Amino acid sequence: MFIYQVPCISLQHLTEADLSRLHDPQRDPSEVACMIDPNDPQNGMFVWIDEVDSGAPSDPPAGYSANFNALWHWAQGNGFTWIRLAVCGDEIEGLAVPKGG
Repeated sequence: MFIYQVPCISLQHLTEADLSRLHDPQRDPSEVACMIDPNDPQNGMFVWIDEVDSGAPSDPPAGYSANFNALWHWAQGNGFTWIRLAVCGDEIEGLAVPKGG
């Protein structure tokens, strides 16, 4: 049995462009695996972060912000393969919070 620890991180770490891209119903699901409840977007989303293979971190797909990139690498560096992004989530020290969310 696998047990995953999933941190709940503030949506404030993402830019509006990141949020729009993740919420886009036309988004290619193979780009970033993301689960969102369309009836309650404020409840956040779950995002799959590529597992680190042999200590070589991967980058998120092109086109996401530097904030998303930093969050992706923070998750990999802390051994998380899933993260939850939500309004109620924690702000992570050292990760930027864009002005205006």
